[in-house]
Amino acid sequence: MKMIQLEEALKDHYARRAARAIEAEDTDALARVIPHHVIYEKPGMALEILGRAVNVASCETYR
Repeated sequence: MKMIQLEEALKDHYARRAARAIEAEDTDALARVIPHHVIYEKPGMALEILGRAVNVASCETYR
């Protein structure tokens, strides 16, 4: 698997977990979703994950 595909798969994985935490309104779970090393080493990736999670959560809410 290429590195880009692996990174996209990780983003999707974390975004799905974050979306579930958002839907459950569980701030503790949301705080644990994205690993600390991603936040510190790749803050842009962390923001992209949260953006995807918000999109997923909002789509699930309004279905």
